Amino acid sequence: MTIPALLFALACLVAGGVLASIAPSRRSLASIVGTAAAVAGGLLGGVASLRALLAAEVSSARMLWSVPLGELHVGVDPLSSFFLLAIFVVATLCALYGAAYLSSGDSRRAVGPAILAYNTLVAAMAGVVLARDGVLFLFAWEVMTIASFLLVGLEHEKPEVARASYVYLAASHLGTAFLFILFALLAARAGSFDFAALGAITLTPRFAACCFLLALVGFGTKAGLWPLHFWLPMAHPAAPSHVSALMSGAMIELGVYGLLRILGILGMPAPWWGQLLLAIGAASALLGVLGALGARDLKRLLAYSSIENVGIMTLAIGLGIVELCAGHDSIAALAFTGALFHVWNHALFKTVLFQAAGAVLHASHTRDLEALGGLARRMPRTALPFFVAALSASALPPLNGFTSEWVIYLAAFAGVIAERAAMSVAVIALLALVGGLAAATFVRGFGICFLGEPREAAGRFARDASPGLAIPMWIGAALCLAGGVLPVPFFALAARAALGVVPRAQPPLASGLAWVGGCGVLTVGMAAAAALVRSRILRRRDVRRSVTWDCGYAAPSPRMQYTASSFSEPVLEPFVVLTRASITFRRPQGYFPGEARYEEIVDEAGSTALTSLGAFTAEMLSRVTALQLGRIQIYLLYMLITLIAVLLWWMPG
Repeated sequence: MTIPALLFALACLVAGGVLASIAPSRRSLASIVGTAAAVAGGLLGGVASLRALLAAEVSSARMLWSVPLGELHVGVDPLSSFFLLAIFVVATLCALYGAAYLSSGDSRRAVGPAILAYNTLVAAMAGVVLARDGVLFLFAWEVMTIASFLLVGLEHEKPEVARASYVYLAASHLGTAFLFILFALLAARAGSFDFAALGAITLTPRFAACCFLLALVGFGTKAGLWPLHFWLPMAHPAAPSHVSALMSGAMIELGVYGLLRILGILGMPAPWWGQLLLAIGAASALLGVLGALGARDLKRLLAYSSIENVGIMTLAIGLGIVELCAGHDSIAALAFTGALFHVWNHALFKTVLFQAAGAVLHASHTRDLEALGGLARRMPRTALPFFVAALSASALPPLNGFTSEWVIYLAAFAGVIAERAAMSVAVIALLALVGGLAAATFVRGFGICFLGEPREAAGRFARDASPGLAIPMWIGAALCLAGGVLPVPFFALAARAALGVVPRAQPPLASGLAWVGGCGVLTVGMAAAAALVRSRILRRRDVRRSVTWDCGYAAPSPRMQYTASSFSEPVLEPFVVLTRASITFRRPQGYFPGEARYEEIVDEAGSTALTSLGAFTAEMLSRVTALQLGRIQIYLLYMLITLIAVLLWWMPG
């Protein structure tokens, strides 16, 4: 019954989106219809996925209607069910948030098409995970790309949004081209695009390596792995906040799903596959967190943080492959479990962070950290969920981000014991470094945005999020807390999915995870007791508010506070080789200077290099436009010349 329920959920999503798009011009009706369908489909799909995951169900269904070169073959297994659960949970929270977010925006913009694109995106993402045929997989993948492109470019009248959407579309199709080649090569060997047939063929090591590299580029582009991540810091800030949350919390993680799925098709991996993933994961994690630490745009900060977390997932997968090749199946299963556990946790805390960033943008009309400040007092319903999710993104207890990284640490320490010390110690050291930088990033992000005093008028008149925006954030924050204080059930779900990747292994044990959860419960209880005691003490006293310590100045101003740039500069200084700073410096002039200015905009070097490469490529390709003469006769001549060249190439001898 799982597959019919999931297909019905997808039908609800698409039908609701279509009805919303053709609804009368009243925004409220379209929003109600589309959101109700998204929530109903999300809940139904989430329940069906959870039941299938708990039962470790493996089932499939073949439809009578065939698509060209393939068939409508869908199925579920624990790996699929795990990703479906994450997709539907995130999509439901984002649909609830999006209803309030879109209705509070520009009243002249129709919400129906946006809801149709959103519901189609969710259905296509689920279709990618359900597909058991290469053609159906690529079809769902392409629908997912087009729907997300339309949502990223929703405010296309803004030049930066239009540019970001087209860069995203180009990057996505670059990755899709590699996936087309991958499935075409495999199908040519197997005689079918069916996943079962693809997995049954025997591949030579060279052919398998070629397929792995094609998959790494294709899926790595969607996941935002370095050096194919350049689209992500552009697209996420441009998209509406509920779309950013869905893309970061669920869509980019389908790149991780694709890698794990293709590993099952290609068979036993080579050790260098894991070593390559370790290197790419390390680069993504480190450069991602450095990009987040230097970002001034709040949503760009969160986008770079997504690159960092996908890097951590890839690092764990690489560790798992290396241990699997060494014959340590139990360690490999633990590493894959840590990767999947982090997929789930990242989906939750990044959804909350993007939703809170959207509430800040809606209230202040800016994402610039240098213009914000003091929002915790003005937006308490937004500040607390952001704080909880920021702690989780920093991998600090008692939140869920800590528990998944704990599992990855356990796998790395097990690797040290298994006499693979150098590699495992490097993983441990990198995780520790990235964790410290992530903590600095979110101390900076929360402190500059929510603490202190408003730096500009944007923060002085901000109003807190409406209940429609706040409720999904609080639900997500509660799930983040639940994953920190009750981690064992969530670990068990990730372990079931991991055994689908390493079927020979015994179920991994949550070593010490129950103690971690117990300490989390104790920490939360102590914090709640302290808050209760504080409130009772202050209730009997006269409490007055005043400015913070003003360092002896008679007239303190917000300009005396730390800026985002000044906070991050000392932390980024040791990594100057990996970052590139654009500095604007105006020295004070005269004995009584009227103005002095120092501004530093930091970007990680990999993104800057790829941007320069893209500009160079565009310039080179622009010279080819001389062949576009606008006459159909010339184009027919080109086709004739090409046809003759192909025939001559194929002629024998």
